[in-house]
Amino acid sequence: MELSGASGPFDPSAVETRAELATALRALRQRCGLSIERMVRAAGRLPQGSGRLARSTISDIEQGKTLPQQDTFRAFLLVCEVPPDAVPGWLAAWERASTAHLPRPASAVRVRDAEPRRLGVHAAIVIGNQDDDLPEYVTRDVDDVIRALLNEAARSGGFLLLMGGSSVGKTRMLFEALRSRMTDWWLLYPAFGAEVATLVQARPARTVVWLDELQRYLDGPRRLTAATVRALLAAGVVVVGTIWPREYDARMATADVGGADEADNRVLLDLATTVVVAAAFTEAEMARAKELARVDGRLDLAVRASDLGVTQVLAAGPDLQRRWEHADDPYGEAVITAAIDARRLGMQAPLAREHLAAAVPGYLTSVQQANASADWLDRALAYATAKVRGAASALIPDSGGVMGQVVGYRAADYLLQRGFETRRSGVLPETAWAALVSYPTDPVDIRRLAYSADTRWRYTYAIPLYRKLAAAGDEGAARRLADIVSNRNPRQAIAALHPFRETAYIVGQLTELMAGIDDVAGLRQAAEDGDLVAGCRLVDLLGATDLDQVRAAAGCGNQLALGWLIDHDGDDQHLSQLRDRADAGDRLARGRLAEALASRQQVDQAIALLATSADRGDSLAPYHLADLLIRHGRISELQERADAGDIAAEAAGDLTVVRGGHIACRVAGALADHGDPDTAIAILTAHAAAHVELADDYLIDLLVTCDRIDLLRDRAATGEWSSNQRLVTLAAARGDIKELRKLEAEGNWFATQQLVEAMIEQGQLSEAVDHLRARSAAGDELAARRLPDLLVDDGREDELRSLAQTDPWYASGCWARYLATLDRLDEGIQWLSDQRGPGADVAASELADLLVQQGHIDDALDILRPFTTGYGDGPSVNRLVTLLADHERIVDLRIEVNAGASGAMEQLLHVLLQQGAIDTGTVDRTHQEGVTASWPHDGSSP
Repeated sequence: MELSGASGPFDPSAVETRAELATALRALRQRCGLSIERMVRAAGRLPQGSGRLARSTISDIEQGKTLPQQDTFRAFLLVCEVPPDAVPGWLAAWERASTAHLPRPASAVRVRDAEPRRLGVHAAIVIGNQDDDLPEYVTRDVDDVIRALLNEAARSGGFLLLMGGSSVGKTRMLFEALRSRMTDWWLLYPAFGAEVATLVQARPARTVVWLDELQRYLDGPRRLTAATVRALLAAGVVVVGTIWPREYDARMATADVGGADEADNRVLLDLATTVVVAAAFTEAEMARAKELARVDGRLDLAVRASDLGVTQVLAAGPDLQRRWEHADDPYGEAVITAAIDARRLGMQAPLAREHLAAAVPGYLTSVQQANASADWLDRALAYATAKVRGAASALIPDSGGVMGQVVGYRAADYLLQRGFETRRSGVLPETAWAALVSYPTDPVDIRRLAYSADTRWRYTYAIPLYRKLAAAGDEGAARRLADIVSNRNPRQAIAALHPFRETAYIVGQLTELMAGIDDVAGLRQAAEDGDLVAGCRLVDLLGATDLDQVRAAAGCGNQLALGWLIDHDGDDQHLSQLRDRADAGDRLARGRLAEALASRQQVDQAIALLATSADRGDSLAPYHLADLLIRHGRISELQERADAGDIAAEAAGDLTVVRGGHIACRVAGALADHGDPDTAIAILTAHAAAHVELADDYLIDLLVTCDRIDLLRDRAATGEWSSNQRLVTLAAARGDIKELRKLEAEGNWFATQQLVEAMIEQGQLSEAVDHLRARSAAGDELAARRLPDLLVDDGREDELRSLAQTDPWYASGCWARYLATLDRLDEGIQWLSDQRGPGADVAASELADLLVQQGHIDDALDILRPFTTGYGDGPSVNRLVTLLADHERIVDLRIEVNAGASGAMEQLLHVLLQQGAIDTGTVDRTHQEGVTASWPHDGSSP
């Protein structure tokens, strides 16, 4: 073994095993002219706290009998006077030798031996005769933070995630940090998420799991799960990864796009310590880049073109951009655009040749189509896959893991990022949509594509995509499919839902669909099978068409029929009793009274009753009123209430809900009055389980009325919000502070709010702040929301600012608003502008509000628009759409529909209807059919 080298008198870089370390240490001592006795005496003179060397210890080390502890090893190096700059090399040798006997993860390499290109580090541009080695690394300002986090993770496991746009240098940054801090750890670069799970059983030591482009591991049947990551961290494994902000925001969005898998994605991302990597170099970073540019021509070019971004230039990004956007080959340009559009709408699998052949024609003019050569696709792919500056291509061939084959093509990261910006509202041709329906096979891709078509109101394409998912057992897809087709063809909706009829929510939706087409046979069969929701709808339907059947069923002991008849046959005294109870605050009686009045053709009185209750603060009345207005065709009145700020009315016009809670209220309330509370509770429980609108609140009212607080507590224990809220309301009404504290200890978030309000009323503001702080630290989300405002009230400016730096969801916006109240609006705007990573979406919405206050509407819109490039949901998207509607920006609303912004089409229809530009028939048609592929360019309405 060669021991002489560049790192000092002896080079330990060849040491791998304990035996080799022993040989190296013995040679080091002998070359230094030290006997064992002299080493022992010299060690005795080392500063206190240094390791000690006994004769037997040195002998055992040099014979390889024992591996020295690190402090003993350092003492050995000190006595041998190893230069400080050579010590890290010896420590690395000790690291390798200490772990050589441990199991090596399959396919893992040492970090120092990893090839950066294989890990995802971008190839750099080629200039002149310069080879394709990586350019000099420009130290970034955040490097110290990243390396400190790696040091911490190395002690007991950790998950470090770098977030930034394409070609900003995050992968290179992570690679350099690992080489600096964990050079002799094992590094595993898995092909898919499930491969990571195999590490959990092996419990490897000193191992890094490399997850560049983390989003690739989060989808599909072999995806990485939060449970796997937790197990790895518990075993001391270090997980590192990179991700785009768009991917992060889409997966952390509040909207539940796909169910359990997406929820698990959010939990997994929460496990990571996320560091944001800025796209632009700071002044200090640019100064370091210019210094290195003297010896690296590639850096010199990048620095001189710094307006394009140093790292982006190095990755040949601008050249790729020019090759796409200013192509001299229309077929090559169209192939690239089709690939970018497919990825933009959610298809992450590589696009097969057949997919591109089907999609591309719509991107070409008729003349270009006619002039296409027989080998147009081959030529287009050759153009798109040609290397730019010897480093990168617009489209990247994908082998699917098999040598010598191409299964498809992916767009380069830099072009994808560019495409997300420039084509965020691009209108896809019909051929592109048709190809996206026909060729994808990955269920996760299909789900994303279906959602993208749905939010853009391209129902022609959303329907077959949802059908594919429903046929594969996707319940959420079946529900949404039923929502879309129910107005045009309810029987198709019933067929889509029927395979999932055992699911509670599906039960309610199926029942409503059957009731909507007067399917007495279907409802009767479901009722005979024990479906209480169907039974209630059946008796209500028969009551309107064949009252004798209802009376006969009641005579045979059918409790549902009996309850319905009790309310239906009630005389004036019955109505008077209901009115007395309603006036006394009984919401169950108020609901029954409103329905009884409506059934007697006294709809105006029913509406007035519920409107008065809503105006007096009854939280249930607005939803009951909206339901009543819809059922009786009073849509203009519903719209008036929505325009006046009634949230329930606004939601009712936009959302498809399962109705029928009013019927359950009548039947259950009548049976409870008739002395059968158990059946009444069972009816409303079944409706609540089926997510029938109003049923939850009516059930809670019934439990309180029947003094079944035990059942109310059982529901609250499941985390159901309404029950928890009612328990707190009851305790607060009694002034029972002891009960409130008990509820809080049990995890009831609403109890905390009541306790805090009580403290404030008693002048204990500081105590309330301390209480909220403790609850927030324990994970109480409502406490976290309330705390920043109380810090303002208590004048704790420094604490609020400190909290704003760590809590981007609530405190950050509160801090900006607080600055605005102090006439420091510019400072508040700058604060929100600087927010990145988690909470950036919320910050954008808050920032827009401040800009609107200044009258800078267009600036506010520019801040909000980028957040519709993902799934198109969240605070900033909602604020964007509302702002455009408030200012009647019709063209912009159409743009946002094509960008996939949630709620944009509803707002567009509302504004156009108010302006008289369309009629209600157009609104209904659009809700039923959606829009064409080329809308609005084809001139179709709306």
